[in-house]
Amino acid sequence: MQQERTLLPGYKWGRNVHLSENAYEWPLSTLGPFTVLVPTNKGLKGTKDLLNNKLKAQYFVKLHVIAGQLNTSTLNNTNIIYTLTGKSGEVSKGEKDNQLRIRIQGGRRKGKLLQGNIIASNGILHIIDKAMDNVEPTFESSKEGSWKLLELVRYHIVSNAELEVASLVSIEHIRSMAKQFIYFNRTCTGQVLVSGEEIEETDIVAKNGRIYTLAGVLIPPTIVPILPHRCDETRSQVAMATCQFESSHGWECVCPKGYEGDGRICYGNAADNLTLEGAHIVAGDIASTNGIIHVIDKVLTPLRSTVMPRLLVRLEQMPDYSIFRGYIIQYSLAKEIEAANTYTIFAPSNDAIENYLRDKKSATLDEGQIRYHVVLDEKLLKNNLHNGMHRETMLGFSYQVGFFLHNGQLFINDAPISYTNVATDKGIIHGLGKVLEIQKNRCDINDTMITAGDKYCVLSENNMTTYTIQIGCQPKCAKTVITRECCAGFFGQQCQPCPGKAGNACFGNGICLDGINGTGTCECGEGFVGTACESCIEGKYGHNCDQACACVHGKCSSGIDGDGSCECDVGWRGVTCETAIDACKTSNGGCSAKAECRRTTPGNRACVCNAGYTGDGIVCIEINPCLENNGGCDRNAECTQTGPNQVKYWIAKGVMPQVLRYHMVGCASLLYNDLTAITNVTSLQGDPIHIGYSQKNNLLGLINDPIHKPVTLFWPTDTAIRGLPQEQRDFLFKKSNTDKLVQYLKFHIVRDAAVLAYQLPHSTSLKTLQGSNLSVSCGDNGKIGALFLNDRQCKIVQRQLEFDGGIAYGIDCLLTDPSLGGRCDSFFTMDFMDKRQCKCKNNYIGDGLNCSVMQLPLDRCLQDNGQCHPDADCADLHFQDTTVGVFHLRSPQGQYKMTYEKAKEACANESATIATYNQLLYAQKARYHLCAAGWLDGERVGYPTAFSSPNCGSGYVGIVDYGRRVNLSETWDVFCYREKEVNCTCKPGYVGDGFSCSGNLLQVLMSFPTLTNFLSDIMAYSNSSRKGREFLRYLTDLSVHATLFAPNDSGLRENETLSGRDIEYHLSNASIMFYEDLTNGTTLLTRLGEKLLVTNTRGQEHQASPTEQSEIRYVDQSAIVEWDIIASNGIIHVISEPLKAPPTPDSDDQQLMMSGPHDQN
Repeated sequence: MQQERTLLPGYKWGRNVHLSENAYEWPLSTLGPFTVLVPTNKGLKGTKDLLNNKLKAQYFVKLHVIAGQLNTSTLNNTNIIYTLTGKSGEVSKGEKDNQLRIRIQGGRRKGKLLQGNIIASNGILHIIDKAMDNVEPTFESSKEGSWKLLELVRYHIVSNAELEVASLVSIEHIRSMAKQFIYFNRTCTGQVLVSGEEIEETDIVAKNGRIYTLAGVLIPPTIVPILPHRCDETRSQVAMATCQFESSHGWECVCPKGYEGDGRICYGNAADNLTLEGAHIVAGDIASTNGIIHVIDKVLTPLRSTVMPRLLVRLEQMPDYSIFRGYIIQYSLAKEIEAANTYTIFAPSNDAIENYLRDKKSATLDEGQIRYHVVLDEKLLKNNLHNGMHRETMLGFSYQVGFFLHNGQLFINDAPISYTNVATDKGIIHGLGKVLEIQKNRCDINDTMITAGDKYCVLSENNMTTYTIQIGCQPKCAKTVITRECCAGFFGQQCQPCPGKAGNACFGNGICLDGINGTGTCECGEGFVGTACESCIEGKYGHNCDQACACVHGKCSSGIDGDGSCECDVGWRGVTCETAIDACKTSNGGCSAKAECRRTTPGNRACVCNAGYTGDGIVCIEINPCLENNGGCDRNAECTQTGPNQVKYWIAKGVMPQVLRYHMVGCASLLYNDLTAITNVTSLQGDPIHIGYSQKNNLLGLINDPIHKPVTLFWPTDTAIRGLPQEQRDFLFKKSNTDKLVQYLKFHIVRDAAVLAYQLPHSTSLKTLQGSNLSVSCGDNGKIGALFLNDRQCKIVQRQLEFDGGIAYGIDCLLTDPSLGGRCDSFFTMDFMDKRQCKCKNNYIGDGLNCSVMQLPLDRCLQDNGQCHPDADCADLHFQDTTVGVFHLRSPQGQYKMTYEKAKEACANESATIATYNQLLYAQKARYHLCAAGWLDGERVGYPTAFSSPNCGSGYVGIVDYGRRVNLSETWDVFCYREKEVNCTCKPGYVGDGFSCSGNLLQVLMSFPTLTNFLSDIMAYSNSSRKGREFLRYLTDLSVHATLFAPNDSGLRENETLSGRDIEYHLSNASIMFYEDLTNGTTLLTRLGEKLLVTNTRGQEHQASPTEQSEIRYVDQSAIVEWDIIASNGIIHVISEPLKAPPTPDSDDQQLMMSGPHDQN
């Protein structure tokens, strides 16, 4: 198909195209659809000067462009069109020729339509005889408009404040981002107004603020008049400016004499004229970095309306706390609260009170509970509430509330403070998300002592003749002594609550050390552990923590909420994970038929190719000796492979005797040990035989494996290898250590990247095959341009040695894992007569008395995906273990309660062994730190320290070693060691145990070689019709749960074709039906709406015996020969022959025929 032209085609209207390209090229060639009125060259006379002003040229072009596609038929039926300038155009017809004519509003010329309906890819063109009049725009574009638009937007935004509607209606005004006030008021009906505009919707919560929708637009005074230079239409509200007519510019706003400005704003010396609330400006316009300062001659006082409201008025403005306000009124507490100098109220929200009453099955809160939420004589803002602070409530000194900080959230007792700093005239209100429960934390003891005075009162009377004296009362003094005490369940000088729930210290599972001198520590009962005795000790579960876990090889669902069930370790199964999985039991363990499956650990296996074959064990191919040195044949001979390691040439050419003599040595009977001591012998054939060690380290296999290519190698030079200690070189090249050599070499290989030399300094995420990180840095000072690895430990001495698998670099050292290092901790003896310090050399590990070469960690997932299925994610749990398999055990009786034999038994109960010194040392180097001594293998005791602490090993870092213990009845804890397995998990979209994973129904069909004919019919169906494509998508849809009956190739021949209706008849989309669910008489609804019938006999003509009936099931008379093949979105049963869909009504047949010839039988 010929490519369509755009609205800029060229054609014969060169001048018009030139104008359009210069002024409006991109919209006309890219956007649309448009209708363009194209004047002829003759009709464009007088427009040449437009090209000198791009804005005017664009405006002129837009006078000729209409949005949408208007053909001549549409133009004939309309009177008015609108151009992209917004100006309208009049459509009329000539009186004589009846041709269409178009005139722009305000113009005089009419353009006559000469040729119409020229189609382009983004619109339609009409040729007119003359251009439209270049009508001037009503308003000129200017920078003033942009400034006013920005000011308009800023006037609608209040920064640095998130105003809730309750706060908004309580203030008179606020300053917007335009630095001008927005005013708030409300109507008598409650309608909230913002500067006179109605609020339609309030409190729309956004991520960084709140949004209010208005019924109109807020106009800041600074942008009035909105339309520029139209003094005749809109009067300026700016004082002192006058509107004058200038012959050259029309109407303008002009500032009076003595003022400067553009008329919209006039500037002058206002210091003598302006007053602010009666204050005169002494000095004005003092500039600062963030604003302007004006000095005035008096202090401004706030208006009466800005005085903060009283308590009940403020609570009335907080509708979410109306219930609490009702309680304040009900118990007449407002007057008592406001009688205090200041106060702080912690008000629970309506939701909090309703939830509390519902949980407590109570009808109301009593007065004491309300008083417990009020603190008098202190105005506590949020910043005044500190962690651990306590304050007395209205209930008195014995009822205090505490403030605590948890994970950045401030709490009062256990209630979160969710809304803060709402001010009243004398106090502050904070909102709570929970009702405070009264806690009497102080139970002070008042002792009153009464003491008598030393003197009595004396009354004397003199009655002329009689003088009497009476002894009166004896004075007594009452002295009250207050002893400060905490109530039960509270501790410390502040009487803080013990750990646990309110009223239930230590959750009832222990005893709290409470009291004024108490520490608040919970002494847990038997079976419980934790700060608040909230957990079971390890290995226990149940509400009383008295049930013992029985998992042998797995993780127990322990704890108070646990049920004792077992989550088995990889490779184990059973109720208590007691049965090991034999990975080689079925299908040769997934190994090649030319390989031996060898069980390794439970659930794992290794595949080893048979003699004469090579490969990874999953795939084994026959070794072809002809590929190397022509199989030993003459260069002029043809080498033919006849079997594994056999060459037909030897026999054909009669050289077999020579070959046999080459395998024999005369004059000596050499034992194996003799061969290890010599390097060369002479065969009976007379040819020399060289004796050496085969380095079968599979390293070349790693480099050449396509899954790793391209690779970047960092190869130690010969000089670097020769520089290693002799012991290390002997270890690396010892025959029995070839596997360990491979692990060392993996630290030098970066997979899936060919990093060029110039990219090395910028490579920040290089990871080796061993899993370690490589860092590259540049040299400085006298080594500018040099490149170093791992903090200058190694220098790159040869660069960018390219080979077919990637790029190699030469380095001057041997790389090792930095986390394991090369040093071993010192060992000190306590024998002062033989004081010594032993330290293992680099790349060795041990206690100094015994040193062995470091065994570097290996991520088994890097090799064959850890034996997991290719569609599974592999996780080497041992490689990821931060303590490298070491864990600490303590006796249920407490710390240091196990003898050496009990320690070994405890480890065995955890499917582990007692850890060796070196195993604990590896864990310590992985930052394992535990200040608790435990038994180690070899009857020794010690513990690891990863950082210096004066209270742990006197600051020593390493293994604090108590040495071998003579008395094995000593009791300690124990360190155990257990190697974790590889965890295989099927990827999303797949199901299985990780060692075997199945995809969707289509993927499973594709993986079965015996279902290829049925699969071919499905693919052909999908290529021929829309229904077929929908059916194929359905098979891959992970949201469906379907049952598919697939005929095998022996029942569905290659030359037999199923119709689309027949294919869909094989699928039931109702549910997943396992074989055991397909009982006699079961019906399944198919995608066609028809039903499939399951029977245990083929039909009436076949009388099956009871044995046959129990073994064979049929679906629509086709036998199910293989069943329960799981897919991620359904299940597949293989049947002996295809199913035929019942006939359809004629209309359906016709629709099926329309879907394509393949859909028909």
